[in-house]
Amino acid sequence: MITEAITKKCCNEACCNLLNNGDRYLPLSEFVIDRNRKDGLYPLCKSCKKVASARGLDRPGERKKQAARCKQWKLNNPDLSYRMDRQCHWKQEGIRNVDGSWFRWADYEGILILCNNMCGICQTVDSGHSDWYVDHDHLTGVIRGILCRECNFMIGNASDDIERLGSAIRYIQNQSRAIAKTAQLEKSFIVNLDLVNRRREHTWKARGIKNVDGSIFTYCDYLSWVTLQGDICRICAVTNIVNSPWHVDHDHNSGLVRGLLCKNCNLILARAKDNLIIMESGISYLNKHKKENRHGSFAR
Repeated sequence: MITEAITKKCCNEACCNLLNNGDRYLPLSEFVIDRNRKDGLYPLCKSCKKVASARGLDRPGERKKQAARCKQWKLNNPDLSYRMDRQCHWKQEGIRNVDGSWFRWADYEGILILCNNMCGICQTVDSGHSDWYVDHDHLTGVIRGILCRECNFMIGNASDDIERLGSAIRYIQNQSRAIAKTAQLEKSFIVNLDLVNRRREHTWKARGIKNVDGSIFTYCDYLSWVTLQGDICRICAVTNIVNSPWHVDHDHNSGLVRGLLCKNCNLILARAKDNLIIMESGISYLNKHKKENRHGSFAR
């Protein structure tokens, strides 16, 4: 059955962009009818099919031979292959320059020089990965800068939400008051621990999580915290909609429990390593690029 869509996307990107001035969405009349396909049309447009026929790519086994040649070329040219793969990934993510052009490897090297080969948030010179992460506005696709692995994941877990990062900062600053309030809690829950809860207690013990009085953090203490917080995250105040266990946040130096967090907020603190300066830099980073996107410029 022929598709009811007005246009169709040709599956041969490189050839189609060359033959049709970069436009892969063509009228249905540009495709040959093929009853064996779901939409009733051959995946290649007429122009690309003609080129493929001339090259012999439509013959049985020819595409496997071409794939083998491509694989061998990548092994012989690892650096160039890596750059092309990254450019392809950036294009799939929709990452663009401020002027609207596609973000390419030359632009990446230019930003490295512009940013002095440092993370735009924590100013580290260690990317934490084989290469730097290219950060962009997920609404417009415009490039914002380069980040290390931890800062990129911190921004991602916060969903570019400045208020959420601000709440995380206030949470860290107020942890001493939270600990004082925890000291006044009474262990009023008596539960029969099942296998899952015993495993969770074993995990907390292995991580050195303790109560204020130095005792080992147990499932009874966990339930007390749930009651104290009203079954919401201490940072973003999201409710436990899916009824999944909260993440037990604790001071990694003393081991004292600080509160219960949702997965994303817990990862924000983990990526920032409880460093308030990094989180404040993340807020400044997002604010700066919001202003830049409004004015259409990339600030140093």
